Amino acid sequence: MIDDPSDQGASNIPSVEEMVARIQVNGMIADKVRGLLVESARLVARDFSSLAKQDWPALDASAFVDDRDVPLDERYGTVADLVRDEARLDLHTVADTLRGYAALVETQSSFVGAVAVGRAVYESSIWASSVMDPAVTSEVRAQRALTRRLARLHATRRHTTLLDATVDPNLEASEEIEHILALVETRSWKRIRGQYAPSIGSKLSIEKLAPTLPGALGVEDYAWGSSSSMIHGEQPSLAQNWITFAFEQVPAWLTGPWTAGVPYGSRIALATTSEYLGVVVGHPAWEMLHKTWDIACSQPGGWRI
Repeated sequence: MIDDPSDQGASNIPSVEEMVARIQVNGMIADKVRGLLVESARLVARDFSSLAKQDWPALDASAFVDDRDVPLDERYGTVADLVRDEARLDLHTVADTLRGYAALVETQSSFVGAVAVGRAVYESSIWASSVMDPAVTSEVRAQRALTRRLARLHATRRHTTLLDATVDPNLEASEEIEHILALVETRSWKRIRGQYAPSIGSKLSIEKLAPTLPGALGVEDYAWGSSSSMIHGEQPSLAQNWITFAFEQVPAWLTGPWTAGVPYGSRIALATTSEYLGVVVGHPAWEMLHKTWDIACSQPGGWRI
């Protein structure tokens, strides 16, 4: 007697009990992966917070020590003082946005919100790295740090007058802006006009800086572009489907692919800081972050565990 092929096909279809068991297993794995992703993001945030708060080591043959030998003026001290002060502000922001990312992943409460915070992690990581870049000279690092400070000072002035245009702009910010421009003039550095604030030496942009910094892996365009398109309302069709889908909870495997800036941006910041200081910082926590993020992203195709 020849077996009916249709019967053979039917025997390969999993039973309802098997499907339920598979879903339960996947659910337990997803919960564990999400928990590890949250934990690792918080550990990396802690490392960035420590870098922002603690004194930096003065190790021989490091770019940081080189910058300590390059004076600027009485107000800013050396290039190392200026670079450290500017980098610390962005390192604090990297830490804070990583904590926000972890909170959103943990509560599974917002897809676009997590993407927006992930983009902020990336931006702050690149800005912090830009002023510490060991591949450029002390002079260029000083110019980049002053460019970043000018941007902040002009933002302070704008913020003061946003609600009331008749209010005088922040006087302290105005005075420091004039001080920086005078310093630039005495150094004969190039001053480039900008929409909101001038740049010193050259214009800085996330897209151009990221691929040139230590720790860059060639995925920077994707890490930046995918999240930016989401935040600016230019979502690809696939993303639109996810946004409109009625999730009660947002799984980490959905958030992960759209937040590549979290592992790759933080990698650049840690690698650049390590090279600038001459000592490896934050690597174990970042390895855990990258591994758990990668596992979370793998779920639709089968867990990579």
